[in-house]
Amino acid sequence: MRYPLKIYSWELISENIAIKQMDKSCFVNHGTGIPKGIKSYFDIPNSGLTINRQISLKLDENIYKAYLRQINNRFQLIWYSDFKNQIKTLFPEIYNAFKHNKINIKKPPRLIFEQLEPNAYSISFEDQIDAGLKSFLFTWNPTKWKWTDLPQAVTEANGEGEYFHQWACKSYKSIKEGDRAILIRLGVPPKGIIGAGLVISKPFKNLHYNSERAERGDQVYYVKIRFDLLDDKPIITEEELRSNGLGEHNNWFPESSGIAIPESFANLLENRLNEITGDRFIPPTQDEILQLRNEGTIRTRTVRHTNEILLREHNVLIITAQAAKYATYHFKIFMEKLELII
Repeated sequence: MRYPLKIYSWELISENIAIKQMDKSCFVNHGTGIPKGIKSYFDIPNSGLTINRQISLKLDENIYKAYLRQINNRFQLIWYSDFKNQIKTLFPEIYNAFKHNKINIKKPPRLIFEQLEPNAYSISFEDQIDAGLKSFLFTWNPTKWKWTDLPQAVTEANGEGEYFHQWACKSYKSIKEGDRAILIRLGVPPKGIIGAGLVISKPFKNLHYNSERAERGDQVYYVKIRFDLLDDKPIITEEELRSNGLGEHNNWFPESSGIAIPESFANLLENRLNEITGDRFIPPTQDEILQLRNEGTIRTRTVRHTNEILLREHNVLIITAQAAKYATYHFKIFMEKLELII
């Protein structure tokens, strides 16, 4: 099966994720119809359902019971009043509009399903995802944590386009998948911005990154980040962060990791990264955010100024003369380490 697959008001993003464009039945009638082309997502066999099948819907930390049923040749997903009331609480204006048959109705949210295991689904609403992506500043202090595989991380991020790592996050209540992650080096010189990527997970608790605190059982919140830009020395230096427009922000060097960057300064930072690297960051779409949740490997989209690598083999980069003329920052990182053949 090829994804995405759209059938009526449903869309399959992958074998694990489906999206329902909510309509009147979702708000008023305790459920929704399931097209035959979507029934495989809910593990409904070709022979159909002889009895109702119980399933669970997990919204944040709450579990709601629901069931699948078949009436003649039609399949339905039905939930109980507790989840209907939750929808009513989240979207009161849309609920009342459908209930009173109003014509001009604000576009309803999409209901997003992620299969966790057979008959168990995590759900969320598009409005929760589309609340506006933000940028967050994550910190690395070499005096507190030794990044032993940093050279390999730089190679993976800039050469392969992705390096994955979990990072402590103070703003665990507001950060979400798809948010921009900016990494700054603190503690000892040289200080400054050394990386960027995307948040690819919801916040989760794990043992503290400090080994002594971890031995005591201390935990902190983390998020997983996919870096596609990384260096062992600052891309944007401490001096630059303290001067000009960027210097008007007074919290580039925080004690905590994972704090929000005000939008105006985040835009200035992105513009400067674009000037240095030649790559312009384009925020992920809603569907790409869903793929992040499912795969964790989606690449940040950038607009390149060059033709990119035609061949990478045996640690040798082979690029066109045009690409060499407009070499991006990623290539510059490799110049000292790899042989350039034109």
